[in-house]
Amino acid sequence: MSRIKKYLLMIISLIIATCICIPSFSKAATVEQIKTGPNEGNSVYLSYYSLEARDDLYCIQHGAPLSGSTRYTVQKYVKIVGNKATDTKGNETVSTANGIMAYIIGKGQGYGSVGNYTAGQRAMYYQINKWFSASGSALGINLSDRRNDAYSPNYLITEGTQYAQSIGNATTDNEVKNNTKKENIKVTQYEGEDKTSYIRIGPFQYTFPGQIDEITVKDQNKANVEGVRYSVFEGNNEKFINANGIKSGQNFYIAIKADEKVTKITGITGKVTSQNQVLSAEMWFLISGYKQNLLLVNPGSSNVPNTFDINDEYDIPLLGKIGIVKVDEDNKERALPDVEFIIQYQKTGEYIKSVGEIVEYTSKKEEAKTFKSGKDGRQHLQK
Repeated sequence: MSRIKKYLLMIISLIIATCICIPSFSKAATVEQIKTGPNEGNSVYLSYYSLEARDDLYCIQHGAPLSGSTRYTVQKYVKIVGNKATDTKGNETVSTANGIMAYIIGKGQGYGSVGNYTAGQRAMYYQINKWFSASGSALGINLSDRRNDAYSPNYLITEGTQYAQSIGNATTDNEVKNNTKKENIKVTQYEGEDKTSYIRIGPFQYTFPGQIDEITVKDQNKANVEGVRYSVFEGNNEKFINANGIKSGQNFYIAIKADEKVTKITGITGKVTSQNQVLSAEMWFLISGYKQNLLLVNPGSSNVPNTFDINDEYDIPLLGKIGIVKVDEDNKERALPDVEFIIQYQKTGEYIKSVGEIVEYTSKKEEAKTFKSGKDGRQHLQK
């Protein structure tokens, strides 16, 4: 091979190697490309004119120089939802400082211009060091600069603080409140539309956010009562509903079959869920070696699910409030005084053996407890 051909092959090889190597270097992205994901380690070129032109870019290092086009690198990505901040490693912090930042960012005011900063930029100068201290440091970033402390709080800080305090731990600071007046609870036996004998207990009342997903009624043994019905009254009309149909602040009643062996209601438990909309904010912390640090943001909102528990104790005896009237078989209007009788549950065929703190049952008729009607033909099953 001639010397000229060797040189040509070497030159061609160098050109090919150069072309192959170029794509392996990090290329600067556009701002819009940066905002498509966390993109930590990626770069973007920005200038002072970028700050003036955009409403999603803030200075977080007051007094530092920025002139000409400067290459910035995404050092950290953090997302705020409510008062919770999360980084790409799954680290989390919960602080009102997060909520205040999301509130400022949510106003979408951007930087403004030198000598004519927006209220959002002034609030950012005031808040950013506090955010690094309360949240950023725990997430692995702290770009605090004492020059930012020259700014005082403005109306956005006041409003943001009120917002962050109102949403609690990334959700509205609501709770389930039991408004039931226990002294007003009544126990009533009645015949349902299905000709079944029921015991109605209530009224109960709760205030809560969202809706009730489930309710469980506890009996004398702290066991779940099966087949519980729920109702509300519309005027004099009783309307049966599902548990999730119970409204906040509304009186409701529970009903159980009279033959369910339930002698006392000892508790009500349940779950309440709500969806609360809170502010969110994506933040890209941009650094360069010698120019002011910048913050690129993307405001938004998120629905945050929240769950509350109902867990209340009650002491509502049922047998002691159920009156039995012994009547003539041929004349239901005629009460029979001083008549002895036993009680059998139709559902199980068992008899009441004893009535005390716990009602005992027996399958043997001869072991059944004997009750006796009073002078008016009535008998109350006292505990």
